[in-house]
Parts: sequence; C-alpha cells; structure tokens
Amino acid sequence: MEHPEAVIQLAQKCLEAMPAIILGSGASAPYGVAGMEALQKHLLDTITPSADDVSHWDAFKASLDRTNDLEQSLQEVSLSPSLIAAIVRETRALMLADDLGVFGKVVANPRELALSRLYRHLFNSTHTTLSIVTTNYDRLAEYAADAAHFAHHTGFSHGYFRFFSPQGSSSSRNRNTRTVDIWKVHGSVDWFVDNDHVAIALPFQRDCPPSLTPLLITPGTTKYEETHREPFRTIITNSDSALGRATAYLCIGYGFNDIHIQPKLVERVRHQATPVVILVRTLTNKAREFLRTCQDSSYLALERSGSATKAYFHDAPNGVELPDLALWDLGPFLDATIVNE
Repeated sequence: MEHPEAVIQLAQKCLEAMPAIILGSGASAPYGVAGMEALQKHLLDTITPSADDVSHWDAFKASLDRTNDLEQSLQEVSLSPSLIAAIVRETRALMLADDLGVFGKVVANPRELALSRLYRHLFNSTHTTLSIVTTNYDRLAEYAADAAHFAHHTGFSHGYFRFFSPQGSSSSRNRNTRTVDIWKVHGSVDWFVDNDHVAIALPFQRDCPPSLTPLLITPGTTKYEETHREPFRTIITNSDSALGRATAYLCIGYGFNDIHIQPKLVERVRHQATPVVILVRTLTNKAREFLRTCQDSSYLALERSGSATKAYFHDAPNGVELPDLALWDLGPFLDATIVNE
C-alpha cells in the first residue's frame, strides 16, 4: 500500500470511531493565540515586583536566562503568593486579548475555525455528545461549537452569571441536543473565584473584578495543589472519564507534557491498542517517547516537514515524507480525510 493511502485510512479509521479530542496550545496558535514564548516576554515586560519580591523575581529571571523555558523556570523557583497572583492576572490579560481577537474573526466568518468543520463531521452520525479535553485557557473550542450551531458544556451553568454545576447542567440538557463537552483542566479566561473559593464564569468580563481572582492554573510549584480544589477536581474527574471510555483519540497541537490529561490516554493506547492520531507542528520529545512505546498500537503522528508532512505509524516508525501535503494542520487534514462532505 502506498504511504499516503495508509495514512488517510488510519486517519479515517480514527474519525469514524468518534474520537475524544485533546487540544493543546498548538491548536490555538494558528489563530494568533500566544504560546509560552510570547507569554514569557509579556510577563517580563509587565510585572514589576514589590520590594519584598525583588529577590524572588530576580531568581526567576536568572532561571529563565539559563533555561529559556517558562514552564521549567516556574517549577524550579518558588514564588511568593503576590507574584503568583500577578502571573495569573497577566496571563489572563494576554490570553483574553488574543481570545477576543479570534472571536472577532469568527463573527466575521463563522467558518473561520477548522474545529467547527470537525464537529460537524463527527456529529454527522447518531452520536449526540463529543468530548474535548484541553489545557488551553482560550475559548476556541466553545466558539467552534457555537459557530457550528451545537451546544457546548464546560461544567458551568448557562447565562451571564454562570455557576459551577457540572451534574445539574449536564443531566438537565435535552439528550437529543448535540453537545460538545469541553473539559478545561487548567481553567479559562472567563472563570473566576471569590474569597470563599466559589467559582463563577463571567463570559463578558474584560477586567477582573476587585472581589474575584482569575481561575487559571499556571505552571509552577503550586500547580498540582490547585488541581485538588474545585472546580478542577471535578473537571479532571470528568476528563479522565471521557478519556477512559473513548474508542479513539485525536490530539491537536498537544505536546504530551501534562499529567492532568495523558495518563488515561497513554494507558489505553499502550495496553488496549486504542487508535490515536496526533496532529502537531513539531513533535515534542515527550510525544516521541510516547510513540516509541506504541509500536503495537494503531497510531498515526503527523508533523510539519518544510512544506510537506512527516508521518509516523506502525509501518513507518521512523517517519516517511508526504510531499506537498500539510496533513499536520487540521484544515488540510480534514480536506484529505472527509469524503462526501
């Protein structure tokens, strides 16, 4: 079988199985949402430490000079609560600006997001629920559902003031309504928490109200402590459940660097041969390590190689070039895999 044919067949097999979708930062980057490099620059440009925090901030900057890796440096250096709060606040400010920019593009062109097209294709079936698991703070997954005329559910109630009630909101919806469940394991630009740690989502709030704190989990030494609090404890439970019952996985722009998402996925792919397709601009070292353990599984990884794509699968574990095809990008991937759209 020719390699392009094998790749397309593996991809179509995954889509036919109604995969759970894992979105990483690479899924949002093509639409102008900042990644770690831009966030690192923004934090250094905008945060001015207090006199009590100067030594901690200097230690953090020295670590950044050495690693040039924001996540690694945030995990290496213990920062004060006030600095962590500043990082959360400025992270939200940067991501919200980019998020609203994407929203404007979707308003101008409801077919802007390839995710909408993916949703429509997957719901062209008897399925009424699609599961998304994401580490992203932006709302591209939600915008894509709205633009495609599907409901979406993030664990919060509906309305201008949204309260966390995953069970009530999920169970009360019409079972015949096609719904995208979006489990945001690190928070969202429109989530906040009050002094009693009660979570609320305010979709139209640009500035952070004085009585509230942005509900984002940023990289750092307190990252895993935060996940034991609500709403993240319940969200991660629902994420694990969605990944645990999935019959296939489609990973878009995900680098396999987060233990909040991948344990269930890795276990199912390695030990139960659950099909997985990975679309990414550049495979991370962690993703390559994962692929090396999947040689007996039905896997397909597609990364950019110049103007072409390099594909990795069972019959080509070291990769094979697919000239003139940009299959690592979701739009061209759907062009090649969807028939009779």
